[in-house]
Amino acid sequence: MTASSQAGLSPTSLKVDGLNFESEVTALYLGDFGNARMERDGSAYSFLLSEFINAYSRICPSHLPRNKVELTKTRCIAETVTRNGFGVETNRYCSQYETYGTGRYADPALLRISSNLDAKLSREVLGDIIPRQGSDPAAASRRMTDVALSAKGDMDRLLAQNSCGSAALKRFQANLERFGSQQAPLRLANSATLATVRGGGGAYVKSDYSKLVDALVRVNAQGWMMNRYIGGSISQVSVRTGADGRPIRINARYRFNTLGQVSNGAVDVSFENGRPKCLFFFDAPQTCRVPSPGVVTAYEKGEYR
Repeated sequence: MTASSQAGLSPTSLKVDGLNFESEVTALYLGDFGNARMERDGSAYSFLLSEFINAYSRICPSHLPRNKVELTKTRCIAETVTRNGFGVETNRYCSQYETYGTGRYADPALLRISSNLDAKLSREVLGDIIPRQGSDPAAASRRMTDVALSAKGDMDRLLAQNSCGSAALKRFQANLERFGSQQAPLRLANSATLATVRGGGGAYVKSDYSKLVDALVRVNAQGWMMNRYIGGSISQVSVRTGADGRPIRINARYRFNTLGQVSNGAVDVSFENGRPKCLFFFDAPQTCRVPSPGVVTAYEKGEYR
């Protein structure tokens, strides 16, 4: 993207209403990489990138570059079945796979970054199979589930609000690639940042922390396996603050349902730079569960007062 193609862009040219990753997408669009709240090799960026690639392939196929490449998937074409001496099946697994084209296409530069990230994250999940003593054997996969739930549908909403050929969307795509390939960002003429666009946000305004924790747990519970969170059941909220009055940690109780049995649970919410950083649940107290970025953004805007 050339400087002239950015001339008419403002901080609000890219429409991001309703995105869970509103703050992160805005920071990327602005070229404010230092405050994008994502790591270049982390799951948040990986899932956003993958979501963008897939959404763009469906919604904006005519805007792909000439050197576009086909998206592929893998499927099982042969299984191996093991039976005991009585003919009872004891094991079944896929013994042969094939890769096939989906008929949808993508920008090769974005797809290359995405494929490399997918391979890295897969290795991290496999590393959980032989965990360190005392660690959660599913910690990485739990965190990835949290992020995946937040990212799902975000790029469809982004493309629904911004036309495929718009300069703002092209600029976001350019910075999405630059972020992952460790290139310098494209900045607006006024060098706007996430902080200047937000005007400081609402993260340091005293809030109703019971409502905040309820929102955080409610969203995270969408990825729970067996337990079902009972909405609005947050109680016994204890807030530890720093010298500046900002929360450092919040402890709370809640109720959940498991196969019709109501039980009590507990959660700790840690904060960093005035924002929720991790959720630590009583049944996995050492595992940092990723808070919903949408809830974090709403909190910064002062929506839980």
